[in-house]
Amino acid sequence: MTVATGSLTIIHELSEETLYATRDFLSRHLGFTEFKFLHSSKLANQLNNIDQAVVLHLGLDTEIEMHKSISKLIADRLLNPYDIIAELADNKFKFYQYMLAAEITQPMTALWTAENCVIDLSRNPQVHNADMDDLITSLRASLDQGSSLVLKPCHGTEKIDFMILDSKTQLARALEHAAKIFTYDDLLVQEYVSHVAEYRVLYLFGEFYSRTPFPSKYKTFLFDSIGSLALEPKILAFDLLDTGERLIPLEMNIRPAAIYSCNHKC
Repeated sequence: MTVATGSLTIIHELSEETLYATRDFLSRHLGFTEFKFLHSSKLANQLNNIDQAVVLHLGLDTEIEMHKSISKLIADRLLNPYDIIAELADNKFKFYQYMLAAEITQPMTALWTAENCVIDLSRNPQVHNADMDDLITSLRASLDQGSSLVLKPCHGTEKIDFMILDSKTQLARALEHAAKIFTYDDLLVQEYVSHVAEYRVLYLFGEFYSRTPFPSKYKTFLFDSIGSLALEPKILAFDLLDTGERLIPLEMNIRPAAIYSCNHKC
């Protein structure tokens, strides 16, 4: 697939040694004749030397704000500008709502906001906030019904601070986990989806590539449902859970890591 010409600048923060595989992957699939690496700290002095660019390999702690800053400077030249799709990718609850609006199956999901939930760990597992009492009651009720849950931050990638809760004996640890997340983000509580496989699928200029061979029975869903979501950025990645009967899109990433591992065309 040849879809572009000229040079492509990969704007990054991590070591250049990790970028060569990304460059080689993009070189195989796109038509850029030249690739450049540019650390984000040097962007302001190189604005006139950028034809087109992609933002990848940013530091996890500040990647969202850095992506926004870069996009303000060169949004019209980015393959993955920070726009409404990027916000959906970075905010898991908004992505959940977006999928529901598109009538795509999602696990039951609840958002608990940090400003309304405070845990006093000095007398753990005692809870001294009415809203946190509601959270614990909700978690316990889900467990009573036989459900397993996933606790994770509303923002972020790579399963950082990700916890599976499947027993009441874990409630005290779940409180500590929630307390940690509330120090920097809102808490997403999501029904755990039993699955037989998980697929990382890369969307690149209208084509899909996966890390592992993608089941042919799901290709219609992939192209008709996922491919019709008004995907403005030219590069995205999706995490899809295979229940054995259907695919459930769980997350979307506007700055996908290790895209070079997606070597199977769907």
